[in-house]
Amino acid sequence: MKDYLRFTVKLLLSFFSTSVIAFISMMMCLSAEIDFSIKLVFGLFFVAFILYLAFNTGRNKGEEDSKNNCYKKSKGAICSTITMLPAIILAILYLFLTYKGWDGENRVPADMVYLALYFIFLSFTPALSAVVPFNPSFSIDFAQPAITILKNIATPNAVLAPMFFIPVVLFVLAVSFGYFYGHKERNLLKETVIKLKNNK
Repeated sequence: MKDYLRFTVKLLLSFFSTSVIAFISMMMCLSAEIDFSIKLVFGLFFVAFILYLAFNTGRNKGEEDSKNNCYKKSKGAICSTITMLPAIILAILYLFLTYKGWDGENRVPADMVYLALYFIFLSFTPALSAVVPFNPSFSIDFAQPAITILKNIATPNAVLAPMFFIPVVLFVLAVSFGYFYGHKERNLLKETVIKLKNNK
């Protein structure tokens, strides 16, 4: 259990540090008067940066666990899901607050939750907003609160609430695959060393 906790904390620190770097860079990018396509490229670059480091952290742990004979298939998925638990809770809470629309008594808390999610996954927002354009006439869409607050830095379209689960899933998949890959890489190295010894 302690090893699960250590791995989760390591993933959390990795995600936090990369997200801070991406946040500062993306804030400057999104606030600049540049074409949306350039913002999208910047966003995709930082998405790749975050997911690569998540994959690499998982791979290193997979290699370490394989070396110490304590590899567990589900460890990568479990620890990365726990790492993303605050974001998952916020996304579910936002869906709950906006179930009947974000106008009315739930608007202020919904705005705050939306802002938290938006800033956590800021580097993902250009790509997410490009997938589903915001249509203010669409009746049930959990869409774009806090638009007046975000208008100076936001991409042209809103990020729909359910789409905040996409970065969560991508992070979990990156860590899980990295953990599995690290285990396989270690086993392949071990097999290669054994073959070399046998050929001598």
